[in-house]
Amino acid sequence: MEDNMTDLAFIADLERLENEIDEALLHCPDHDSPMFADLRLRQSHLKEEIKRLLREALGSKTLH
Repeated sequence: MEDNMTDLAFIADLERLENEIDEALLHCPDHDSPMFADLRLRQSHLKEEIKRLLREALGSKTLH
């Protein structure tokens, strides 16, 4: 049970990071910049990792 809580806390940290990236993207003046593209890529990887960790933590293979 404690491991599950630790996993969920880690997932919450990743979700906060994803939200911070969202905020940075909203304020990025140049959407064609390499920094913008890098942030979008990192955000995409974070979303996939969060989904994977949630499936593992919740024991569900059908999470969308």
